[in-house]
Amino acid sequence: MDESVLREKLQGEVGRVSWRSLVPHQQRGHLWLLEDLDLVSVGLAVAMDQLETVSGWTQRGRLRRPTSGEVAAWEDDPTAQHFEFLIVQPFVLAIEHKGPENSA
Repeated sequence: MDESVLREKLQGEVGRVSWRSLVPHQQRGHLWLLEDLDLVSVGLAVAMDQLETVSGWTQRGRLRRPTSGEVAAWEDDPTAQHFEFLIVQPFVLAIEHKGPENSA
């Protein structure tokens, strides 16, 4: 698939959810958090197997798994934040946002 077509497809698949919706993905070890990265750009790199780029992000901590402390905090107050997410099988890429799911 052409990169621009894939980017457009991924942009249309970005969603917003509360922590509860991400729990099953976290339990399977498929949830990844982004720090100061664009969700669609990361999804595109993952989908296109750009291993060097993705590896660089993980080495710098910009693409990482949630910490046990973060998971505990989200479980204590699952409505205190929401997540923008994108599924690129088998992974779920997410960005945390403070406030309930329906907040801006």
